[in-house]
Amino acid sequence: QDIDEKKPWGLAKQEGQEANVQAVCSVGLNLFRQLITYLAPVLPVMAQASADFLQVPNLNWESRRELLLGHQIKPFQALMTRVEPTAVAAIVEASTDSLSNAPAAAPAPKAEPAAKPASTTSETISIDDFAKVDLRVAQIIAANHVDGADKLLCLQLDLGGEIRQVFAGIKSAYPDPQALVGRFTVMVANLAPRKMKFGMSEGMVLAAGPGGSDIYLLSPDAGATAGMKVIWLHGLGADGNDFVPIVPELKLPEDCAVRFLFPTAPSIPVTINGGFVMPAWYDILSLDGDQRQVDEAGILKSRELVRQLITEQNAAGIASHRIVIAGFSQGGAIAWSAALTQPEPLAGIIALSTYLPSLALIERELNADNLKLPMLAAHGSHDDVVPMSMGMQARDTIESLGGHVEWRAYPMAHAVCLEEIRHIGQWLTQLCRKTL
Repeated sequence: QDIDEKKPWGLAKQEGQEANVQAVCSVGLNLFRQLITYLAPVLPVMAQASADFLQVPNLNWESRRELLLGHQIKPFQALMTRVEPTAVAAIVEASTDSLSNAPAAAPAPKAEPAAKPASTTSETISIDDFAKVDLRVAQIIAANHVDGADKLLCLQLDLGGEIRQVFAGIKSAYPDPQALVGRFTVMVANLAPRKMKFGMSEGMVLAAGPGGSDIYLLSPDAGATAGMKVIWLHGLGADGNDFVPIVPELKLPEDCAVRFLFPTAPSIPVTINGGFVMPAWYDILSLDGDQRQVDEAGILKSRELVRQLITEQNAAGIASHRIVIAGFSQGGAIAWSAALTQPEPLAGIIALSTYLPSLALIERELNADNLKLPMLAAHGSHDDVVPMSMGMQARDTIESLGGHVEWRAYPMAHAVCLEEIRHIGQWLTQLCRKTL
């Protein structure tokens, strides 16, 4: 409000106001830094981009006490797209919950006794018209409800190295969107993007049925499989969309055909957050320094969810030894627990900014074969949410059981950084070449 009242964009046009413009902008930048520091645990990719823009080494909790004065930032770059109220109003007026509203069918005319029955086929098109439609097999890597929409689901689709967001009016048939994660479907890839009040829809998935609960998403025959699958688990309070933007930044070669799944955790009350309901793989009952008191029953449920995802991938033709379990923070804790206790050997484990929530649960069902897996663990040296000492303790514990963990540390807070993402991409590329 203070910035809006002083209007530095107006002052910049007035001669002699340079010092005032700089003062107002400096206040705004420092306030922005405070806000993104608070959001860093749930928006790690955005936090890293902000730190790069501000040219600060990290956005850890202690850094919020330091003001950016006499400090140079990078030239302006848009970190988010601002939605203007007028644009929202126009979208609301022009859009409905579904991508299209079919007009009501006109009453069928009474047929004359000798007339031929009316054709039930729609108006025909030529082969040239049909050739314009680009149909592609895509895999649903994340699926979520859309706030404020009665009919829509938001799908993240992997077309083979390219990620598309599509809003599909199939909620009535698929009330649990997580049941769609991992499925292959067919989409129209060259449909013009449509700006809706919920975001941009970049295509259309194919479905059939009369409507309501009788909508059936089309799926291709068996054989549309990927070379290697990475099941990536998000952190506390985030969702399956959180890490989707990193896929292109991994710079994976096309011949590896690595595909990703980004499931969303169930929403449950989290004790340490005052019982607030949020996506969480398990409840955290208390924090005491480097110790976490956790709900072990919740860990077991999440482990079972991961096993179900692996079973679904097996049914789609992806063998367990070509599946990597990855996770950040709380998702990384489940990655350790689920991968080390998976009955069949997997391809590898990636554990980012995380810890071991319960060694007893791992030892009880430990699969010694999975101790031989390639394991990559990374942590921020300035992490004040999950201290790096907890990550190192997890590494040391697993190595004491007979595993070998490749360890990486980065000068960052509870987040991910571009250097880390690129290293993950290199690690996955090497692993892919070994498993195919």
